Amino acid sequence: MSEARIVIDYIQEQKGINLDTLIDKDFSQFSWLNERESVFNEEGERVSKSYYYENKREAIRIEYSKIIGDFVFDGITYPNIFLGFKKKILWLRWDGTIGRSKNKQPYYFNLQPIYDIDNPTLILDFSSKKQKQTISEERINSIKLIALDNDLSAKILQTHKQAGEIELRKIWNKIQRLKDNGQLTANQFRTVSEVLFDALIPLEFGMWQVAQTKVNATTTASGIIGTIRTQVKAIIDDYVTANY
Repeated sequence: MSEARIVIDYIQEQKGINLDTLIDKDFSQFSWLNERESVFNEEGERVSKSYYYENKREAIRIEYSKIIGDFVFDGITYPNIFLGFKKKILWLRWDGTIGRSKNKQPYYFNLQPIYDIDNPTLILDFSSKKQKQTISEERINSIKLIALDNDLSAKILQTHKQAGEIELRKIWNKIQRLKDNGQLTANQFRTVSEVLFDALIPLEFGMWQVAQTKVNATTTASGIIGTIRTQVKAIIDDYVTANY
C-alpha cells in the first residue's frame, strides 16, 4: 500500500461506496469507520473530530472553527460577534498527511439582540438558542478536559481553579469590552469593578461556592451594572449546580 495514497480512495475500491457524497453524520453508520473522541482546545471549543479505518488508520478528519465578524442590526455594525461555524472535511493519506479537503456550507446563527432590561434601547450583546447551547457545551467541555488531566479526587480543586481562571478572564474581558464600546461609562466601570472585584477573586483559587456567596451578598444595582451582576451570578450558579 502506497503511503501517499488517500485512505478513503482505498476504502471506496474495497467497499464500493462513494464517501465524497456523504455528510459527516453518515460516517458513523459504517462498522469499519470508527469515530474517535473530539479534540477540544483550552477554552473548551471543539476543534476537530476523526474517523479511523478499522480503528487503525486515520481516514477522515473534520475541523471546526468559529465565524467571528461584523453583524449589522438596524443599520449599525457591531464588530467581533460570534456569527456561526465553519466546517472542513479532510481526507488523509496513509502516511497521515492531508490528501484533499472540502469546505462545508457555513452555519450561521439566527442572532437576536439582548437588551438592557432597564434601558430597552441599549443592546448588550447578540445571541440565539443554538449559540447559547454551544457556549454552554464549551464551558462543560473545558471543565471535562481539565478533569481528564487530573482525574484523582485530590486534584478536583485544581480543576475548579483552572475553570475559575478561564471564566474570570472572560468576565473581565467582557466588562472591559463594554467600556471600550462606550456601553459602560468610566464611572460605571469603576462601580462594577468595586462591586464585583472582591466577590470574584475566589474563582482564581477554584473556590466557586465562596464566590457564589460573595456575589449573592453584593448590592443589587439597576441598569447595566445590575445586568452585569445578574449575568455573572448566573454563570457562577450554573457552574456550582453542575459541579458540586
